[in-house]
Amino acid sequence: MRLRAWALGALVAVPWLSSPAAASGPQAVDVALVLAIDVSGSVNDERYQLQRNGYARAFASDAVANAVRAGEDQAIAVTLVEWSGSDHQSQVVGWSLIRDRGSALAFAGRVAKVERVYSDWTSLSGAIDYSAALLAKSGFAALRRVIDISGDGVNNAGRPVAEARAAALAAGITINGLPILTEYPELDAYYRANVIGGRDAFVVVAKDFSVFSNAILGKLVREIARGSPSPGETLFEHEQDAVAFNANGGRLEALPEAGTGDAEPVLGPEAGAMRATEQEFAWRVKKLIGRPIER
Repeated sequence: MRLRAWALGALVAVPWLSSPAAASGPQAVDVALVLAIDVSGSVNDERYQLQRNGYARAFASDAVANAVRAGEDQAIAVTLVEWSGSDHQSQVVGWSLIRDRGSALAFAGRVAKVERVYSDWTSLSGAIDYSAALLAKSGFAALRRVIDISGDGVNNAGRPVAEARAAALAAGITINGLPILTEYPELDAYYRANVIGGRDAFVVVAKDFSVFSNAILGKLVREIARGSPSPGETLFEHEQDAVAFNANGGRLEALPEAGTGDAEPVLGPEAGAMRATEQEFAWRVKKLIGRPIER
């Protein structure tokens, strides 16, 4: 019998948990999933809408509903977080139970109505810490607990991202990544070395925001179904979904047990210089006015 990660602490208010059946214990799900999307200053309004609409489109697809039905419990718990600076994270869509196409469509509708809450620095470490705390008090009994983090930059605020990753991995959480290569062409290498980790961890790379929707669809299907489909199994019900993911910049890269060591940042000369410039500017601004600035 597979062990579950039992969420401790106060239960988050979730409509499905108020039924009499819930009194017997936490709702069992195949995965508790935090979707953490980057809303830092480099993400303009157009890019933000592409991210938000990409998640909404994915949960409205047949592929996600099929992946949920393929699980042992045929149910997942999911929540949406927006993040930027070290103290700027917000749970913009609360924990939701998805067990069929109807509940997936309802979640997609809530995602589509979300309004942006922040726009400043890039704290991957803050996003991981915040997401891990949400998983600890989700109220669900999950076979797997996963943070799905997408972004277009390196960590330039908060504690070192490797420290946040180590704490999450120690709690039994898997971190998967979707780096968007608009600002840093080598960001996928940085994510592999510093961000992702845990059992079956992987990255899906989006070359830019225009292909984010297709990339996130493939990533979600894999996270929900835990790995590649069995021979002959089809999770993409419509062929165009699979073709779009394979053709438009989505690259699926599996790294079992990735990120469990003390890896150093992997950045080329240009990307490394950009990160150093960002950190120097952030330090000067904080020294001058005593706090980070919005940008």
